[in-house]
Amino acid sequence: MGFDISGINPQINKPETEYKYYGKDSEIWKSEDEDKRNKYFDEMDEYYEANPGVYFRNNVWWWRPLWEFVCLQCDFMTEEQKESGAYNDGKEIDQETAAKIGTKLKILLEDGTVDRWEDHITTRNEELEQSDNKEEKFAANYPFSRNNVENFTEFCLQSGGFVIC
Repeated sequence: MGFDISGINPQINKPETEYKYYGKDSEIWKSEDEDKRNKYFDEMDEYYEANPGVYFRNNVWWWRPLWEFVCLQCDFMTEEQKESGAYNDGKEIDQETAAKIGTKLKILLEDGTVDRWEDHITTRNEELEQSDNKEEKFAANYPFSRNNVENFTEFCLQSGGFVIC
């Protein structure tokens, strides 16, 4: 299970028209020609990298600790907004809130808070892995990384608001 987060009004830095193979309406990904299929997927990856506000994805293992961190740090979010991130049922985070989340995360990346939290979660997970309790041991499967926060920060700042599906 994963969380697919789509920008509502994303900033487009490099439009689809600049790609030979990739386009949302393209059928090339179904092509019998493996070389064309590979080029399509390579360009799709390039499109999403050039336009980080269009789409962000995490599997459940990565998303839950990331969203928990966002909720702990972003006291300006409503309880409904915080709760909406725990489910992938199409809830929207408006443009203003998304921008505030991105701005806050950027500050936390710069001031070392994200690095300290990553160290905390890594240490906690190492301790939980040693537990004889199955539930505690299971909880050790939820990682947290600076890189994931960096990617989500850019997404938030360029998304124009987002939908969690």
